Amino acid sequence: MTDLSFWILIHTTRTAPKPPGTPPSLSAGLIPPILSQARGVVLEVGPGSGSQMSSLKGPQITKIYGAEPCADLHEKLQSQANDHNLQDRYQILAAGASTDQIVKELLRGGFITSYKEGDTLFDTIICVRALCSISNPQTAASELYRLLRPGGRMLICEHVANPWTKPKGSIVARIVQQVYMICGWAFFIGDCRLNQDTARILLKAAEEDGGWAENNLEMAASFSTFPYLHGVLVKGS
Repeated sequence: MTDLSFWILIHTTRTAPKPPGTPPSLSAGLIPPILSQARGVVLEVGPGSGSQMSSLKGPQITKIYGAEPCADLHEKLQSQANDHNLQDRYQILAAGASTDQIVKELLRGGFITSYKEGDTLFDTIICVRALCSISNPQTAASELYRLLRPGGRMLICEHVANPWTKPKGSIVARIVQQVYMICGWAFFIGDCRLNQDTARILLKAAEEDGGWAENNLEMAASFSTFPYLHGVLVKGS
């Protein structure tokens, strides 16, 4: 079982003010340009306590649904929405990444009046440090893909396995990732898996339609123990 209290503490401190001169994290630099491409009706998967909220204020966004299964984070998430004047556009869903949970919450809240299999609901789906913690990421990615409207975008910034077989990868970093996992990284860090091939998972999610219309995913810090897969995927129209 995950140490939930420890994970909630981490999520809460992500949004706390940092001392002057604190250098930004790698993901802090990657995320805003990616999220600036969000538009229309947005689904944010696993928003935690709302550390990305400041990047979701653009007028091109009409509605944001934050699918956060951890109820203990909802108060902080709502506070972040209020602080960024997004209370009218941001709606918290007590749901994970599954279609059943998301649709159930949308129906319960009256945000949709009906749903049938194959309906698409979102113009943008955001996965920031979320897929690495989902118990069945392939099922989740495939279901999220089906909920995305034609021409819609999936915005990605995820912890992934070090690409040690590639020129810019590192076998040492890959070994360290494995050591971290053996020593209980997932237990302490919200089920996060540092050894996951998320790029393969996302590509497979779109196979039923012949693949993504656009794939702009890149790897950042591919030499390190904490590389990030980041960028934008566009669904065919």
